Amino acid sequence: MWRVPQGLKGSSIRLKLLSSALVVLLPISVFIYFYFPHREEQVALATVRSRATNMAELVALGVGKGMRLNDYSDVTAAVNWAKRDSSLAYALVVDSTGEVFAGYNPRRPNLTIMNEVARPGVREENGLVKVTLPIEFQGVRDGTLLLGLSLDHLRGEIAHEGPIDLHRVYREALQVAQG
Repeated sequence: MWRVPQGLKGSSIRLKLLSSALVVLLPISVFIYFYFPHREEQVALATVRSRATNMAELVALGVGKGMRLNDYSDVTAAVNWAKRDSSLAYALVVDSTGEVFAGYNPRRPNLTIMNEVARPGVREENGLVKVTLPIEFQGVRDGTLLLGLSLDHLRGEIAHEGPIDLHRVYREALQVAQG
């Protein structure tokens, strides 16, 4: 049988209810505070990786067509399409000789072009999701696309929402205790 702790004997029913609610809510809120932001970040990061890959594939397709047909306006149009995304850190078109053919790089992250070209695929480095894809059109490779999306906005949102959720749990617990 459950007994009232010595410190709560003679206390008001409201205080007893509040303390029993806190005994339940405190471990739950600590779990929420530490687990969910990490889990939310993992899900959001997977989403950004997918978005970056899809964007890179579309840009590479447009750039490949433009390079194969010697139409610089198609290459520029494909890069300009990618620029609409506010999290775009850079989009560089590297030709088969290793020279930057076209691009957008306003944040100027430290990129060593040949190192980036040598690492195909998707990866996360230095607060960026980086995608390196071959540029091909009709089976002929003309170069490489380097695309990077910034994670700054994503991480800022996650860091901001964690304490808000914990604050909300405690505020609701106090409202319940106050009747």
